[in-house]
Amino acid sequence: MITDQLASFPQLNGYIWAWRDISGVEAVRTWVQDQIQDDEAFLKLLLQLCYHGLSSTEGRFTALKLSNLADFFGEPDQIKERIENIRKAGPLAEMAKQVETSIRRNRF
Repeated sequence: MITDQLASFPQLNGYIWAWRDISGVEAVRTWVQDQIQDDEAFLKLLLQLCYHGLSSTEGRFTALKLSNLADFFGEPDQIKERIENIRKAGPLAEMAKQVETSIRRNRF
């Protein structure tokens, strides 16, 4: 099944919105909630859902708009709290920092 392969897509952003339009929010939410039980998978999925931008001051960047993901992941404050807890725990701190940087870079 294609949903078994989605977690390995490097740029999942476009696919997830098309899937939501075809199958509905609940189908995507169920899949996401199943995927993010593990902290590393949670961070990887957030990074896969980043959008790419270009700035005259920063050059190319990736950013993450948490409010767009609330239907699938939960409220932005809950997402940020989990990321912060993962960063403080240590082993995945660098990946958590990368996600936090992407959140700060959001321009929308």
